Amino acid sequence: MTTKKQKLSDVAKTLQMTPNDLIALFSELQDGTEKKSSSTLTEAEVNLVLEYVTQHQQVTDGFAAYFATKNSTREEVAQQSMKKGNEKKAAHQQQSRKKTAAGSEKTTAAECRWK
Repeated sequence: MTTKKQKLSDVAKTLQMTPNDLIALFSELQDGTEKKSSSTLTEAEVNLVLEYVTQHQQVTDGFAAYFATKNSTREEVAQQSMKKGNEKKAAHQQQSRKKTAAGSEKTTAAECRWK
């Protein structure tokens, strides 16, 4: 029976912690057991850390705040998209005006030649 082991530094990176924070957590949870960032963790040790992190980093204000940020982000994206669309439309209209103005100047120049 083989147990899967993971490096302490990899587990810390996955949990978005520094290896030193995880080492301190292990010394707290396992009565002063010293670990190094290059130490390997057994599956049971990884589960112990996951349980601790899960219990101490729970969502306290519920999902309403999470969804509120998602909705505001969607609105911001929609506003930015509309702004870009309006800018493109304005640029296209300006180019059309320039072409029309250039076309009328050519016509004027042609008309001068015929007169």
